[in-house]
Amino acid sequence: ILNKYKNFSFSKTKIEKDVKIDVPAGSFTCTKISPMKLNEKEFKNKSQMSMLFSNDENRYPVKIWLTMKYGSLVLELNKITN
Repeated sequence: ILNKYKNFSFSKTKIEKDVKIDVPAGSFTCTKISPMKLNEKEFKNKSQMSMLFSNDENRYPVKIWLTMKYGSLVLELNKITN
């Protein structure tokens, strides 16, 4: 990932399959993706991130969570509309 301030390199992505999760939109079986730093050390602000996508043909973003040194952010799929 490249931006005008820093160049970040991620060579590792941890992938977990068939993770079962319940969110307000229902129950899903997901694939969990967690980016990791190249040298496996912690990020500067001790942050961690995971994204869970449904295993169906739609690949809905079911849950995204980010934890940092002083707080966290959790996004969950609330409902699915057409």
